[in-house]
Amino acid sequence: MKRALSVVLALMFVFGVVQPAIVSKSAAAAVAVTSIKLNTSKLAWPVGRTGTFKATVYPSNAANREVTWKSGNTKVATVDSSGKLTAKGYGTATITCTSKNNRSAKATCSVTVGKGVTSVKLNTAKLNWNVGKTGTFKATVFPNDAIRKELIWKSSNPAVASVSKRGLLVAKKAGNATITCASAFNSKAKATCIVSVKTVDAGEANKQWRAAYKDFFSDASDPIDNYQSVYINDINRDGIPEVFIDRWGMGCPRQVVTYIKDKGITTLMFDFGSTPQIKNKLYLGLNQNKIILREDGISSGALSYHHALMYTLGDNGFEKTHEISAEKLKEDFDYNDIAALDAHIKKSLKLFNEKFDAVTKSLDLIDYADVAVTKNIKEYLNNELKLDKS
Repeated sequence: MKRALSVVLALMFVFGVVQPAIVSKSAAAAVAVTSIKLNTSKLAWPVGRTGTFKATVYPSNAANREVTWKSGNTKVATVDSSGKLTAKGYGTATITCTSKNNRSAKATCSVTVGKGVTSVKLNTAKLNWNVGKTGTFKATVFPNDAIRKELIWKSSNPAVASVSKRGLLVAKKAGNATITCASAFNSKAKATCIVSVKTVDAGEANKQWRAAYKDFFSDASDPIDNYQSVYINDINRDGIPEVFIDRWGMGCPRQVVTYIKDKGITTLMFDFGSTPQIKNKLYLGLNQNKIILREDGISSGALSYHHALMYTLGDNGFEKTHEISAEKLKEDFDYNDIAALDAHIKKSLKLFNEKFDAVTKSLDLIDYADVAVTKNIKEYLNNELKLDKS
């Protein structure tokens, strides 16, 4: 009897202690892969580029986390057993990553392979700037249909001249620096510019301003005394003022912009006759040589009016590069229907603002309606710049 009881207890111990351990191991093995995620689902690469995918298997406690890789078009892109991708030829290919544990758990990436960048050209190879001046390089990538045109900018001496990731150059102190612009996908495709920075020459600044002062008034057909406000701006921030802007005339909403660029002088004049209902705003796009005139107000017929013109300063002076206006009224309104008219005005202004914001998105704008100096222009220039009235 005692022996039988001992056998029963031994069996209970085996099934009660050992068996749960076996079940637990079996349960762990049963955790299957449910999904896979790649670090990217779309790539555009030049021929010859290589890189390795990162695949994440879910759930994190899946027992078998191994995956297989396959390319749908090996002439365009190949992928090895570790997920290393190689761009082989022009075209498209779909890369598929599949779980070995669950063949329905997979992720794909669409790969487009195109031409690589072969060379880069800058708009200038040499600059002589004053301390404080800023400006943006223009880089051209070849061929024009290269699939990836991202660039990397670097200065050999950032303390003298720094350059941003978008090619904005800032002259910081006297000295020399070499600016390098290279393709992000081909470091051998690059261009350089040697920048020499010097301190501001006060004599040269006075000489330029005397010429600009004379040019400014030679372009004004109305008596000078009619000009009531002026703003002067050092647009390149190099210590030499470069812009005259007259804001408002006596009974004539005229603006005169005189701009100095590399010792050359160019003038742009706006004239709107005698329509005092129009409210004009004049903007200057810092560092991009842009002049924007915006009109917001009421025209004939008591309808809201929105219009804007953008001029860009080039080698031949100012040229109109954009013209923006709100959608014109396409239906007849009974002007007694104030609600309908208000709705149209709001819609028109919203559309205009969207277009205006899109065009001026990258510009650092100054609104001269807010900062103009309200003084007789001749008196202001004579007092502030110590220039002769003659």
